[in-house]
Amino acid sequence: MKNIPLIIIVVLSAALILLGIYAKMQASKAELNSLMANKYQEMMLQEKEVNEQLTVELLECREGNSEENVSSKE
Repeated sequence: MKNIPLIIIVVLSAALILLGIYAKMQASKAELNSLMANKYQEMMLQEKEVNEQLTVELLECREGNSEENVSSKE
């Protein structure tokens, strides 16, 4: 009977430790999700820039081909 308060203290301590570990895991998960979202946003921006550059190059190429076609017809 004298051990009951000690058992309760040990169980509550263990529960608090597990709760702390769980909270830390959730914080790490949130941080990882944030990093992944930032990386995804960065990749989307890079993809947009590459697409814009390719579009510019394609238009320049078409303009060059059009000019060559006009020159060859003359």
